[in-house]
Amino acid sequence: MLRQRAQRIEIPVASIQLVHVWRLPLPGVGVDLQLASGRRWGIRLADPLLLADALATAGSPLRLDQHSRRIADYATARAAAARRWLDHPLVKFALFPLIPALPAFRLHQYIAFGGTFGEYYTYGLKAWLIGLLIWWAAWSIGLMLFAAALRIVGEGCTLLAQQWRPTQLVDIRRRLEWLLRLVFYFGVPAWLLLRIVAG
Repeated sequence: MLRQRAQRIEIPVASIQLVHVWRLPLPGVGVDLQLASGRRWGIRLADPLLLADALATAGSPLRLDQHSRRIADYATARAAAARRWLDHPLVKFALFPLIPALPAFRLHQYIAFGGTFGEYYTYGLKAWLIGLLIWWAAWSIGLMLFAAALRIVGEGCTLLAQQWRPTQLVDIRRRLEWLLRLVFYFGVPAWLLLRIVAG
């Protein structure tokens, strides 16, 4: 049974013959359920293996081809390593950039205007807030680019792990995600502090 806001769809389990995992996970990971009639239903979900196992347990004569199984294993490892709060875009790219942006903005105020509120006293609150917003946006964009570079490294390492240690993929992905979070959340402030102290 598939429930949406405006409708409910019931599909007999016995009529589901194949589960095709989306080859390109956009807008997210998902599957197409192929029915005996030839019709397909697309479903976006984080862990295709859970759905495939639940359908098999319920008596569906489905099977996953080898390529779909590899994509599903990859998606399962990714879903198992996700942390809703730490990986949320608002935390990573809206709140966290304030940590490096505020001291950098304060340093800029001291250098350019002689004090934390120098621009405010010289040009007013609007100019001071716009300056703060510019510093925050610059750090936010920079952190997005840094997170993208870390994501490329993480996905590449996961693909290598899937080739060499497929049975340990979930555990490796979890450890890798924690390492990437550590580099992102502690590495950036440490780098900024080192730059300020060294400069």
